[in-house]
Amino acid sequence: MQLHNTSAIVLRTIPYGDTSIIVTALTEKFGIQLYIVKGARKTNSKGKSLAQYFQPTAQLDLVVYNQPSKNFQFIKEVKWQIIYRNILEKVLHNTVAIYISELLFKCIKEAEENQDLYDFVKESINILDEAEMQTLINMPIYFALHLAEYLGFKIENNFDDEHQILDWHSGVFIDELPTHGNHLPSGLAVHVSAFLETNNPITLYRIKTNRIERQQILQGLETFYKYHVSDFTSLKSLPILMQILD
Repeated sequence: MQLHNTSAIVLRTIPYGDTSIIVTALTEKFGIQLYIVKGARKTNSKGKSLAQYFQPTAQLDLVVYNQPSKNFQFIKEVKWQIIYRNILEKVLHNTVAIYISELLFKCIKEAEENQDLYDFVKESINILDEAEMQTLINMPIYFALHLAEYLGFKIENNFDDEHQILDWHSGVFIDELPTHGNHLPSGLAVHVSAFLETNNPITLYRIKTNRIERQQILQGLETFYKYHVSDFTSLKSLPILMQILD
Protein backbone atom coordinates (compact mmCIF):
# COMPACT_ATOMS: atom_id res chain seq x y z
CA MET A 1 0.00 0.00 0.00
CA GLN A 2 1.25 3.45 -0.90
CA LEU A 3 1.68 6.13 1.77
CA HIS A 4 0.39 9.69 1.33
CA ASN A 5 0.63 12.93 3.27
CA THR A 6 -2.55 14.93 3.66
CA SER A 7 -4.13 17.54 5.88
CA ALA A 8 -7.44 16.56 7.44
CA ILE A 9 -10.34 18.00 9.42
CA VAL A 10 -12.09 15.57 11.76
CA LEU A 11 -15.87 15.37 11.39
CA ARG A 12 -16.87 12.40 13.53
CA THR A 13 -15.33 9.71 15.73
CA ILE A 14 -17.06 6.56 16.96
CA PRO A 15 -15.75 3.63 19.04
CA TYR A 16 -14.71 0.45 17.22
CA GLY A 17 -14.04 -2.76 19.08
CA ASP A 18 -12.52 -2.60 22.55
CA THR A 19 -9.85 0.03 21.98
CA SER A 20 -10.07 1.36 18.43
CA ILE A 21 -12.04 4.14 16.72
CA ILE A 22 -13.47 4.91 13.29
CA VAL A 23 -12.79 8.47 12.19
CA THR A 24 -14.65 10.33 9.45
CA ALA A 25 -12.44 13.11 8.14
CA LEU A 26 -12.52 15.67 5.38
CA THR A 27 -9.07 15.37 3.84
CA GLU A 28 -7.41 17.89 1.59
CA LYS A 29 -6.16 15.23 -0.83
CA PHE A 30 -8.91 12.60 -0.90
CA GLY A 31 -12.14 14.28 0.22
CA ILE A 32 -14.22 12.35 2.75
CA GLN A 33 -12.46 9.31 4.18
CA LEU A 34 -13.11 6.70 6.85
CA TYR A 35 -10.10 5.69 8.93
CA ILE A 36 -9.74 2.87 11.43
CA VAL A 37 -7.31 3.92 14.16
CA LYS A 38 -6.33 0.75 16.00
CA GLY A 39 -5.71 1.00 19.73
CA ALA A 40 -6.57 4.72 19.74
CA ARG A 41 -8.34 4.51 23.11
CA LYS A 42 -5.43 2.84 24.86
CA THR A 43 -3.65 5.16 27.27
CA ASN A 44 0.11 5.38 27.66
CA SER A 45 2.11 5.81 30.86
CA LYS A 46 1.20 9.54 30.87
CA GLY A 47 -2.52 8.81 30.63
CA LYS A 48 -2.79 10.01 27.02
CA SER A 49 -4.12 8.25 23.94
CA LEU A 50 -4.31 8.76 20.19
CA ALA A 51 -8.04 9.47 20.58
CA GLN A 52 -7.22 12.96 21.85
CA TYR A 53 -6.35 14.00 18.29
CA PHE A 54 -9.68 13.05 16.77
CA GLN A 55 -12.10 15.62 18.16
CA PRO A 56 -14.66 17.41 15.93
CA THR A 57 -13.02 20.02 13.64
CA ALA A 58 -9.49 19.13 14.80
CA GLN A 59 -7.00 19.94 12.03
CA LEU A 60 -4.35 17.27 11.59
CA ASP A 61 -1.39 16.34 9.43
CA LEU A 62 -1.71 12.68 8.50
CA VAL A 63 0.40 10.03 6.86
CA VAL A 64 -2.12 7.55 5.52
CA TYR A 65 -2.46 4.39 3.49
CA ASN A 66 -4.89 4.96 0.64
CA GLN A 67 -6.58 2.24 -1.33
CA PRO A 68 -9.53 3.67 -3.30
CA SER A 69 -11.11 0.23 -3.60
CA LYS A 70 -11.42 -0.08 0.21
CA ASN A 71 -14.17 1.40 2.38
CA PHE A 72 -11.81 1.98 5.29
CA GLN A 73 -8.30 3.40 5.25
CA PHE A 74 -5.56 3.42 7.88
CA ILE A 75 -3.44 6.11 9.49
CA LYS A 76 0.27 5.56 9.97
CA GLU A 77 1.16 8.90 11.58
CA VAL A 78 -0.80 11.80 13.06
CA LYS A 79 0.15 15.17 14.49
CA TRP A 80 -1.56 18.45 15.19
CA GLN A 81 -1.54 20.92 12.34
CA ILE A 82 -3.09 23.67 14.45
CA ILE A 83 -3.48 23.91 18.22
CA TYR A 84 -6.77 25.69 18.91
CA ARG A 85 -7.05 28.39 21.54
CA ASN A 86 -10.79 28.11 22.20
CA ILE A 87 -12.60 25.39 20.22
CA LEU A 88 -11.57 22.46 22.38
CA GLU A 89 -11.89 24.30 25.69
CA LYS A 90 -14.71 26.86 25.56
CA VAL A 91 -18.30 25.63 25.50
CA LEU A 92 -19.65 28.20 23.03
CA HIS A 93 -16.86 27.73 20.49
CA ASN A 94 -17.04 23.96 20.84
CA THR A 95 -20.82 23.89 20.34
CA VAL A 96 -20.52 25.80 17.06
CA ALA A 97 -17.66 23.51 15.99
CA ILE A 98 -19.80 20.42 16.62
CA TYR A 99 -22.63 21.94 14.55
CA ILE A 100 -20.21 22.63 11.68
CA SER A 101 -18.74 19.12 11.80
CA GLU A 102 -22.19 17.46 11.88
CA LEU A 103 -23.43 19.56 8.96
CA LEU A 104 -20.37 18.61 6.92
CA PHE A 105 -20.73 14.94 7.86
CA LYS A 106 -24.34 14.85 6.63
CA CYS A 107 -23.64 16.73 3.39
CA ILE A 108 -20.32 15.61 1.92
CA LYS A 109 -20.33 12.14 0.40
CA GLU A 110 -17.66 12.10 -2.30
CA ALA A 111 -14.19 10.71 -1.72
CA GLU A 112 -12.54 13.17 -4.08
CA GLU A 113 -10.40 16.27 -3.77
CA ASN A 114 -12.18 19.62 -3.53
CA GLN A 115 -9.60 22.25 -2.67
CA ASP A 116 -12.02 25.20 -2.65
CA LEU A 117 -14.34 23.45 -0.21
CA TYR A 118 -11.47 22.41 2.01
CA ASP A 119 -10.06 25.93 2.10
CA PHE A 120 -13.48 27.37 2.97
CA VAL A 121 -13.96 24.93 5.85
CA LYS A 122 -10.44 25.47 7.15
CA GLU A 123 -10.70 29.27 7.05
CA SER A 124 -14.11 29.26 8.74
CA ILE A 125 -12.91 27.04 11.59
CA ASN A 126 -9.78 29.11 12.13
CA ILE A 127 -11.86 32.29 12.39
CA LEU A 128 -14.30 30.51 14.71
CA ASP A 129 -11.46 29.65 17.06
CA GLU A 130 -10.50 33.33 17.40
CA ALA A 131 -14.04 34.75 17.28
CA GLU A 132 -15.46 37.21 19.78
CA MET A 133 -19.09 36.89 20.82
CA GLN A 134 -20.95 38.71 18.03
CA THR A 135 -18.97 36.91 15.34
CA LEU A 136 -19.30 33.61 17.18
CA ILE A 137 -23.10 33.69 17.44
CA ASN A 138 -23.45 34.52 13.74
CA MET A 139 -20.97 31.90 12.52
CA PRO A 140 -23.42 28.94 12.25
CA ILE A 141 -25.73 30.87 9.90
CA TYR A 142 -22.82 32.20 7.85
CA PHE A 143 -21.28 28.74 7.52
CA ALA A 144 -24.49 26.94 6.55
CA LEU A 145 -25.41 29.57 3.96
CA HIS A 146 -22.01 29.68 2.29
CA LEU A 147 -21.39 25.92 2.49
CA ALA A 148 -24.40 25.44 0.21
CA GLU A 149 -22.58 27.34 -2.54
CA TYR A 150 -19.70 24.82 -2.47
CA LEU A 151 -22.21 21.97 -2.55
CA GLY A 152 -23.97 23.33 -5.62
CA PHE A 153 -27.29 24.69 -4.32
CA LYS A 154 -26.63 28.20 -3.01
CA ILE A 155 -29.38 30.68 -2.20
CA GLU A 156 -29.64 33.41 -4.80
CA ASN A 157 -29.30 36.81 -3.15
CA ASN A 158 -31.98 38.62 -5.15
CA PHE A 159 -33.43 40.37 -2.09
CA ASP A 160 -34.86 43.82 -2.92
CA ASP A 161 -37.95 45.94 -2.29
CA GLU A 162 -40.08 43.58 -4.37
CA HIS A 163 -38.55 40.25 -3.28
CA GLN A 164 -38.49 40.14 0.51
CA ILE A 165 -39.69 36.61 1.32
CA LEU A 166 -37.17 33.78 1.29
CA ASP A 167 -38.53 30.54 -0.13
CA TRP A 168 -36.54 27.72 1.47
CA HIS A 169 -37.70 25.29 -1.21
CA SER A 170 -36.47 27.20 -4.24
CA GLY A 171 -33.65 29.07 -2.51
CA VAL A 172 -34.65 32.48 -3.85
CA PHE A 173 -36.34 35.60 -2.49
CA ILE A 174 -39.90 35.95 -3.80
CA ASP A 175 -42.62 38.63 -3.85
CA GLU A 176 -45.54 36.71 -2.31
CA LEU A 177 -46.09 33.91 0.16
CA PRO A 178 -45.52 30.42 -1.33
CA THR A 179 -48.23 27.79 -1.14
CA HIS A 180 -46.09 25.69 1.21
CA GLY A 181 -45.19 26.96 4.66
CA ASN A 182 -41.42 26.81 4.39
CA HIS A 183 -40.45 30.44 3.99
CA LEU A 184 -38.82 33.27 5.90
CA PRO A 185 -40.66 36.62 6.21
CA SER A 186 -39.10 39.89 5.15
CA GLY A 187 -38.02 40.95 8.64
CA LEU A 188 -35.79 37.88 8.86
CA ALA A 189 -34.99 37.47 5.18
CA VAL A 190 -33.15 40.79 5.19
CA HIS A 191 -30.68 39.28 7.66
CA VAL A 192 -30.10 36.28 5.37
CA SER A 193 -29.36 38.69 2.53
CA ALA A 194 -26.78 40.42 4.73
CA PHE A 195 -25.14 37.07 5.54
CA LEU A 196 -25.00 36.19 1.86
CA GLU A 197 -23.30 39.50 1.10
CA THR A 198 -20.63 38.79 3.72
CA ASN A 199 -17.64 37.05 2.14
CA ASN A 200 -15.34 37.41 5.13
CA PRO A 201 -16.61 36.00 8.45
CA ILE A 202 -14.34 38.39 10.33
CA THR A 203 -16.97 41.06 9.62
CA LEU A 204 -19.91 39.05 10.98
CA TYR A 205 -20.03 41.24 14.08
CA ARG A 206 -21.67 43.91 11.92
CA ILE A 207 -24.84 41.81 11.50
CA LYS A 208 -27.06 42.37 14.53
CA THR A 209 -29.40 39.45 15.23
CA ASN A 210 -31.23 38.42 18.37
CA ARG A 211 -31.67 34.92 19.74
CA ILE A 212 -35.16 34.35 18.29
CA GLU A 213 -34.10 35.55 14.85
CA ARG A 214 -31.08 33.24 14.82
CA GLN A 215 -33.19 30.29 15.92
CA GLN A 216 -35.74 30.83 13.15
CA ILE A 217 -33.07 31.25 10.49
CA LEU A 218 -31.18 28.14 11.64
CA GLN A 219 -34.37 26.08 11.67
CA GLY A 220 -35.15 27.30 8.17
CA LEU A 221 -31.65 26.42 6.99
CA GLU A 222 -32.13 22.86 8.24
CA THR A 223 -35.31 22.69 6.12
CA PHE A 224 -33.39 24.11 3.16
CA TYR A 225 -30.73 21.38 3.47
CA LYS A 226 -33.41 18.69 3.72
CA TYR A 227 -34.73 19.85 0.35
CA HIS A 228 -31.34 19.72 -1.33
CA VAL A 229 -29.30 16.92 0.30
CA SER A 230 -30.53 13.35 -0.10
CA ASP A 231 -31.10 11.45 3.16
CA PHE A 232 -30.45 14.60 5.20
CA THR A 233 -31.85 14.13 8.71
CA SER A 234 -32.35 16.60 11.53
CA LEU A 235 -29.16 17.87 13.15
CA LYS A 236 -28.72 16.60 16.69
CA SER A 237 -26.49 19.56 17.49
CA LEU A 238 -29.03 22.20 16.42
CA PRO A 239 -31.29 22.23 19.53
CA ILE A 240 -28.22 22.51 21.76
CA LEU A 241 -26.78 25.25 19.56
CA MET A 242 -29.99 27.29 19.64
CA GLN A 243 -30.25 26.92 23.41
CA ILE A 244 -26.68 27.88 24.22
CA LEU A 245 -26.13 30.82 21.87
CA ASP A 246 -27.93 33.74 23.49
